[in-house]
Amino acid sequence: MTLVTTVTALTVVTLTLGTGTGLRLRAAPLPSANDVAAFFGLSLVLAPLAGVVTAAATVTVRHAEVTGVAVLLAATFGGVSLLARQSSDLVQAYGRTSASIVSVAVGSGVQALCFIALVVLQRTSLSAALVCAIAGALAQVLFGLTSVRSTGAATFGASRLSPRVWRLLVMRGYPTIAYGLGLLAMQRLDRLLLVALAGPAAGGIYAVAATVAEAARITSSAVGQLLFVRTAEHGFVTAEVRRIYQIALILQLVILGVLAVAAPSIVHLLFGSAYADAVGFLRWLLVAEFFMGTALMDSRIIMGLGRLHEVGVITIIVVATAALLYVPLIKQFAGTGAVLGSILCYTAYSVILFGRRTLARRTTHGEVSV
Repeated sequence: MTLVTTVTALTVVTLTLGTGTGLRLRAAPLPSANDVAAFFGLSLVLAPLAGVVTAAATVTVRHAEVTGVAVLLAATFGGVSLLARQSSDLVQAYGRTSASIVSVAVGSGVQALCFIALVVLQRTSLSAALVCAIAGALAQVLFGLTSVRSTGAATFGASRLSPRVWRLLVMRGYPTIAYGLGLLAMQRLDRLLLVALAGPAAGGIYAVAATVAEAARITSSAVGQLLFVRTAEHGFVTAEVRRIYQIALILQLVILGVLAVAAPSIVHLLFGSAYADAVGFLRWLLVAEFFMGTALMDSRIIMGLGRLHEVGVITIIVVATAALLYVPLIKQFAGTGAVLGSILCYTAYSVILFGRRTLARRTTHGEVSV
């Protein structure tokens, strides 16, 4: 399941080529009917391709759970995930940033409820888990499209195959590809290298800790989208952006504190006593998550200022450096080395982005950076 979700995430970012961002940037203030039709057409073309890539990755795993049905479900998940990503960008293009954030929450909520039902019914198989993931992605798509329709401004015509518009969308949004791929790699590198260098047992304990710690990103990741939109609208960092940033930072600290205190109970309830060793890793990873949270918000502000290439280059450089850092640390200290590497990597990423955001600030109308 980890392989399926990771490959799908990377595939979606690669195949969409930043067209969702391109659609948002071309909206003035709303996207044209021509752009929307072409965007729909491109999404319908790319969805099956995403499914094929995910299915191909799934069949490389030799396990009894990887049946023909599971492979088909993995392919479906890959395709629907791409549509979910595109629908989220479409909602934002119509100025419904909050609705886009809620659509992601709805998808995650539906998926979580399905997983809980599986546990209660004791039907925990790969195929069943994939059905839950598909249900969550579909819920996100439906909620997003309904939100856009409710504005009354959307003009949904038939989808069109328009290479000319596709090229225009790609040209506006492709600089975000490096950022998207680099960020995913950065957030998964510790687990992948730990399994490769220290074995699956160490990787399993660490993965539990990292999965719970990632919950701290819920505020910064969602708010980051809002910061991007607000900054791009004005071309500079407004007082509203500063206020949103500060509130999000406070909320993030509260979430980190709650997770630190409740870590033993969360791990025991969700994963069982066999993963008790994950608690120590989890608490230290929360330090890393604080810096990842600020980085997620700072990066979106910089992109809102029109510096998409810059954020992508910074992200790729940090990922490449992190790969060199993780290997010796994990070889020497296993899970502890992965934690230390994450703290150093995320801290460096945050500090660099904060510095670049400060240098990129614009003082139009007397507004200054956060």
